[in-house]
Amino acid sequence: MIDLNSAKSFIARKHLILYKVSPRQTETFLDRERHKNKFSFILNKEESDKFTKKSLVLIECDDECFLCKIRDKRNSTPDDKIIVLSDFQKMVIGNLSELVLIFSGRERQTIENKLENQMSILSELMSKKVIEFLWRDNAEKISNLIEKPKKSDIKRMEADAIKFAFSIANFDRSYSLEDLVIKNGYDTELKNLGNPVYEDDVISGDVHNSFEGIKCESLIGRAKYSNGVESLTLYVTNRKSLEKIMGIDFIYVNKIHQNIVMVQYKRLRQNKDNWAFDIDEHFKEQMNKMKATNRALSHCGENEFRLNSNPFYLRFIQSKETDDKVLSFILSHEHCEKLLNTESKFYFQMRDKNYIGKQELEGLIRSGYIGTYSADSEHLQKIIDLINSGETRNSLVLAFKEKINGNLDNI
Repeated sequence: MIDLNSAKSFIARKHLILYKVSPRQTETFLDRERHKNKFSFILNKEESDKFTKKSLVLIECDDECFLCKIRDKRNSTPDDKIIVLSDFQKMVIGNLSELVLIFSGRERQTIENKLENQMSILSELMSKKVIEFLWRDNAEKISNLIEKPKKSDIKRMEADAIKFAFSIANFDRSYSLEDLVIKNGYDTELKNLGNPVYEDDVISGDVHNSFEGIKCESLIGRAKYSNGVESLTLYVTNRKSLEKIMGIDFIYVNKIHQNIVMVQYKRLRQNKDNWAFDIDEHFKEQMNKMKATNRALSHCGENEFRLNSNPFYLRFIQSKETDDKVLSFILSHEHCEKLLNTESKFYFQMRDKNYIGKQELEGLIRSGYIGTYSADSEHLQKIIDLINSGETRNSLVLAFKEKINGNLDNI
């Protein structure tokens, strides 16, 4: 975390921008979760040239203020640019008019004049004073905006998986956080994503018995969201048991269409001018476990239809962000198997051939067109719950493992 002097030094170079969301923009701003937590507006080129990417913007909407940063500036017309904002952090002030209290004399008159406009850029001195004022109650949030903490590959993939689940559920502002439970001594990305989560919302404690009534020794955190019609519950668990048996990281259970899709995350590492994943024996072993598990399913459903009832997919993701973007591609398990016959590496450029886009996969999962049939989903859910609970010696789990191992012997 940076200190206040570093924050003031940053803001002296970039200058703080104030922006008021108009009534016409309010709906779009409040619904920004549907747009990957971004908000954009059009500005004339002359005004937009006065600031750069990564400048901080203090934005007001419906008696709330958020500090965010400019993620992108791109041409709209020869005379206008689209300004894209991201990384919104709620500040402990209700509206921009509170900033008037920081200043006196000529500066107070200046800030009052600036607040009459929808957007204004503060001077270096005024920017420093506002940041110092905000720092008292928002130091960590401001620090993270200026110097984004580096995440481990595992944390980045956990964050991506949670965002993936939000997108599949068509998560928007109609959803609200009902509760968030995090196991003592553990850290999880559940705390950093979705609707703004504040310390008062977080319950720390034992969550062994919080997996929908099933004892779950491996549960680290749970977040529940609801919009009154549908609900989304996210679980973060110690994945070792599930990964060992089935070879997967991410499970999405769609209770509306009763389909389950399971995703294995793989890191693409930089290889000269390319990004690649090296195929090794461990990967082949995981692929075989997925194949054996898929063979153990019935793939039958009365009055149901699936484009593909194999629940396994692989998401290849860069091991570091590029311009704050996560670059990735997704392949089905069957597609990966075919590529294994000819490839020793999976390259990011392979996406120029045929692959599944993240949004396309989200829609197919949401609509129930891919994933297990309901009978297989019910059976798999029981197995998953028992594995997560630590009951790996349960007769149901043992029978399932025996079936998988039998299939492995025939691969």
